[in-house]
Amino acid sequence: MVSLAKSKRVKPDWILTEDWRVMLDYWRTPKAKELSEKSRSARLFNHDGYGPHRHRSGSRSYAKVQDALIQKRVEGVEKLVKLNESTCYSMNFCFSTYLNFLA
Repeated sequence: MVSLAKSKRVKPDWILTEDWRVMLDYWRTPKAKELSEKSRSARLFNHDGYGPHRHRSGSRSYAKVQDALIQKRVEGVEKLVKLNESTCYSMNFCFSTYLNFLA
């Protein structure tokens, strides 16, 4: 929100006028400009040849995305086991081995 206001040079209603002036003065300093340029180049850095990194998981954290992927994998394994069980029963034989797919 502040970065959008900074680029448009329009003070948001929720920032006091005196604070806005201080912020504008700081953004004009060489130190702030240098830091801004370093941050910009870091955001746009092409790490792996596929372009700049983008966060694509939306509002979910990476931990929640990982949990969801693990749950999908578990559900897929459960479907595979059920399919194998139904095949075993329809062909009148079953394997007596126990497989732990999550190990």
